[in-house]
Amino acid sequence: KNTVIYDQEMTKPLKLITPTRLGYKFTGWSGTGLDGENNMEVTIPKGSTGNREYVAHWEAIEYTITYIIGEGQLDSSAPIKYTIEQEVSIPNPTNENVDFSGWKIEGYNNINKAEVNKNENGLTVIPTGTYGHLTFTASYGSKISVELTAPTEGTEIIYDGNPHAVKTIVKLNNEVIDITSDQYKDK
Repeated sequence: KNTVIYDQEMTKPLKLITPTRLGYKFTGWSGTGLDGENNMEVTIPKGSTGNREYVAHWEAIEYTITYIIGEGQLDSSAPIKYTIEQEVSIPNPTNENVDFSGWKIEGYNNINKAEVNKNENGLTVIPTGTYGHLTFTASYGSKISVELTAPTEGTEIIYDGNPHAVKTIVKLNNEVIDITSDQYKDK
């Protein structure tokens, strides 16, 4: 609430300054001697006397959210607009060939990146109070899936009661990967 004091004689008109507020659009004034809430300019006439009260009215600005997901898929419910008054949950994209590793976010205006957290469902959450257009760019990591099938028919396994390490050699993109498991023991 701002208070403006004017002299008793009001030797010249007093025009209220259009207010500003981050994340909001000013939609008008209401108050003493005004009709409605959409009065964009208020001028107190020369020679006015007495107390007056005016209230500024606001509308939250709607900002856009843009996604750059490469070859991933993003759920159709992903938000594409938000306001400063909303907490926004951003879903993770999916891609059969790679693992999603996180978002690079551009367009921050007033929040610390440390305030961007993941909720209990693993979704990125932009906190209330954020404003400005945002761009989310997906980052992906390698997805390696190896399926090993042990031979069954025609293979005889003789267990001698001693612990043994099991060694498996896998080729991935013509590169040999040597995987040695923990020792197997008789239970």
